[in-house]
Amino acid sequence: MKRNAKLGMISIAFTLTFIAVVILVNIVLSLVAEKLPLRLDVTENSILSLSDETKAILNEIDTDIELIVTDNRENALALTSPVGGRKLGAEMVGILERYVQQSPNITIRYVDPLKEPGVIKNYIGDTPFDELSVIVHSGKRFKIVPRSTLYVDQQDNESMLFVAEKELTSAILFTHLDSISSVGFVTGHNELSSADEYLSSLTTLLAFNSYDFRDINMQVEEIPADTTILFIISPMVDFSDSEIAALDKHVKAGGHVFLVLSPECPELPNLERYAAEFGIVAERDLLVDNDAFLAAYQTPVATTGTYADNEFVQNFHLGNRLVAVPIARTLTKAFETKGTRMVTPLLVSSKTSFTLPYDEALLSAGQTYAKTADSKAGPLPLALLCTDTSGKENTYFLVLSAFDFFDPVFMDNLSLANNDLCSSVIASMSGEFPYTIAPKTIYYTPMLLDGQQGTIMWILCLVPILFIIFGIFVYFRRRNR
Repeated sequence: MKRNAKLGMISIAFTLTFIAVVILVNIVLSLVAEKLPLRLDVTENSILSLSDETKAILNEIDTDIELIVTDNRENALALTSPVGGRKLGAEMVGILERYVQQSPNITIRYVDPLKEPGVIKNYIGDTPFDELSVIVHSGKRFKIVPRSTLYVDQQDNESMLFVAEKELTSAILFTHLDSISSVGFVTGHNELSSADEYLSSLTTLLAFNSYDFRDINMQVEEIPADTTILFIISPMVDFSDSEIAALDKHVKAGGHVFLVLSPECPELPNLERYAAEFGIVAERDLLVDNDAFLAAYQTPVATTGTYADNEFVQNFHLGNRLVAVPIARTLTKAFETKGTRMVTPLLVSSKTSFTLPYDEALLSAGQTYAKTADSKAGPLPLALLCTDTSGKENTYFLVLSAFDFFDPVFMDNLSLANNDLCSSVIASMSGEFPYTIAPKTIYYTPMLLDGQQGTIMWILCLVPILFIIFGIFVYFRRRNR
């Protein structure tokens, strides 16, 4: 009898101890949830998880950067989309907190515009702003990331792309850099200028990444000394000897050139001769491909490119996405290596592509092309890069064989890699960290566990574990009796 009473007292003591432990764990986890919110990302595409590219950038950040959210945290978490009821605020807060967890130099501050209007006005002024925008601020500069830029609607009306990580990482990198690169668009030869609507996606990309860019009419003005990259897009008039000399001065000073010689360009003896000094020759032909998927876009001469085995693009992380390069000519190497200059392919066409003599009649959509005896079979270079190692830093001279590469139809299509490839090339030429962060598709409302829900889940997992431990202890104790 005394033994049973003793065991009963032990059971009661263990029960009380178990209840006390559960209460203590609940209190501890609640406090942790308030200080370091427990947020689990169990979405299909892990939209709240940071990519390896972002983590690599954050690991290099040595500047204190503050993420100022234009609302208080409670209101931010409560924000939902008018259609479908997506928890936009919870997603936004969730990914912001991942940045803080990844880097000790990044902090978050929630600012209620009604209570502290002066804080936000210091950055935005009186300009209207999206609800739940983010101001990324360092001691060097700041950048505003509107909430409306974090989601991209898809044409299927069933999904959208979550691009918050790409937008935020770009803004963080911008505020961290010591200086901002300047980009010039050469004019004066009937080439495309920065104001051309056809280049709107390119200039939008430059503006988003906070590059300074301007047009430079080389016939009447010199190339500014601070110009990092010079775009020459499909000139229709040849360069004069003095302009070639100015171009060469830019390159020898460490500047880079992004030259586009499309099939429509006439013969440009001076400019083509200068490009040949960098080992790149543009052929007078047209590259065609009957099997290219771009036929769905009703694009004439539908050609696609893939990335060559080139160290310049190895860090771009473009995945398996194709690059649209319609209405292209082929490029050939004048040499592989010559002195300090080395020529390598950046983009190559598909195996099913082949060449035909250039003829405007071939540029109408919907044609089927037939090989001739003189046709060259793919893969063939669509873009060649010359790397010159003679200076303190590498100088790049890049030739692309189609200006339709910049068509907004392709640059804005996130299933293609045109935009990200262009962004990565510009970043590499500018001496910045080349990175590509793929958007993530959202098909359904993600299951986000906030601090309180995370605490409940931990308790639900902990309770059966403690019962099992308690049962095993009692079993062995009774067995030893």
